[in-house]
Amino acid sequence: MLSLDPREVGTTIITYEEQSRGWLSIISRAKSAGEQIQAYGRLENHLDYLFRKECPRQNSAIQRVCAAGKPTMPERLCRLLVLLLILRQGLSPTSAAEQAGSADKIELKLNYSPNETWKVSQQAAMAITTAVTSQSQRKTIHETRSISASVVRTTLEAKNGKPTKVRLAFDDKCELDTTVDGKDQNTPFPLSGKTVTMTIKPDGGVDLEPADVLGSGGAALMEYAISGQRAFFPDHPVGPNDSWTVKPEVLAKMAQLQVNAKLTGGVTCTLNRIVMREGRKVAEITQKGYVAGTTNNGGELTLSYEGPWFVDVATGETVLLESRGDMTTKTSDADIAAENPRISGSGTSRMSYHAEPVMPTTAPAH
Repeated sequence: MLSLDPREVGTTIITYEEQSRGWLSIISRAKSAGEQIQAYGRLENHLDYLFRKECPRQNSAIQRVCAAGKPTMPERLCRLLVLLLILRQGLSPTSAAEQAGSADKIELKLNYSPNETWKVSQQAAMAITTAVTSQSQRKTIHETRSISASVVRTTLEAKNGKPTKVRLAFDDKCELDTTVDGKDQNTPFPLSGKTVTMTIKPDGGVDLEPADVLGSGGAALMEYAISGQRAFFPDHPVGPNDSWTVKPEVLAKMAQLQVNAKLTGGVTCTLNRIVMREGRKVAEITQKGYVAGTTNNGGELTLSYEGPWFVDVATGETVLLESRGDMTTKTSDADIAAENPRISGSGTSRMSYHAEPVMPTTAPAH
């Protein structure tokens, strides 16, 4: 068909409308930058194919920009105007809302309410190669770890938008898999199938029920996983293309590094645009972070990562997060001086996080 004279091939405006609606719907449902790029490319191919044809002479958005099957202006500009007219006519309400809200300034902060429930799923994978050298001997260890977890999180109590009491119901299919030099390790997921209630006290302390569910230090890590994202928010309203930085101390807490003079790095966040996803206003942000410092046992660690971050504007909830990172570590100078075994390692990681609101059920009327 592509080899035919464009004047010998035609189509209907209904066909164009249906196909455009489909591609715009796919774009609005994209959950990652890669999916968006692919969908936009298919939409552009659709427009390219359209402009090889003679448009029926109807009173339509296309007819107003395309006469006798040919663009009346540079082709790329013509395609963009066609798309703009379609959006204005309401062909895709979600995409139109994305365009309308793109210039807004927003304030990112936690704004949870009691009885608000989210279903959260997370997958993470890490590959680490560690070299241990003692005297003249050297051993290399290859290790992989993967985590798949799903939890239903309900805010029981909140103050000024910050959760103070939260119930976490973990799915019984949560998994933690570890292999060392190709051999599987029996590492059960400690929270699989369990329900945990967490209370955050005014002084920042955390109480868990049951109390011993995560062992020493587990409560603080769980609290950071829920509300620690507020440390990545800007302290002022931001709009599309605005950037802000996050101090390295925030990453130090995440990586369990000491806060001292050796700590360097930080995170650069950029708000790309404000979009509508499933009826909710969402901030689409790019993160790029780096931190280098001293571990709690005196070693050295560097960590870098980047990826997209989507935040629900109304609640401050992370609805989608994807990242890829690299890590290196080595033994402390004190261990080397004491002729203890030297340890160095490097690794890569990837992680995805997705959250969606759970609508409350309403009791039937009597």
